[in-house]
Amino acid sequence: MHCCVGIQVNTLLIGLSLWGVGQAGVFGEDVCLPLLHALVFASLLAAVDPVAVLAVFESIHVNQLLYIIVFGESLLNDGVAVVRCVAFHFNESVNRSCMREGQRSSL
Repeated sequence: MHCCVGIQVNTLLIGLSLWGVGQAGVFGEDVCLPLLHALVFASLLAAVDPVAVLAVFESIHVNQLLYIIVFGESLLNDGVAVVRCVAFHFNESVNRSCMREGQRSSL
């Protein structure tokens, strides 16, 4: 449960920060980073943390139960990140189709 909330918070913090930096013009004046693209990228980054921990655990041979618990949390994090990424992508495709239909009806 905590990892799901953590992934959501992490995604929002990374995505909004990245979008804010883009709005400030740090990436250049001609680079436009939409909020939805920043959130999709952030959802992919949000689940990376446990992978590094697992690599360290394997190299120092920690207790097997601890490794299994962190591995399970890593799998859950990855699943939540994939669902979040797909949800953002679905939202973007729905918005695009609504915009196209709106443009057709206004002509």
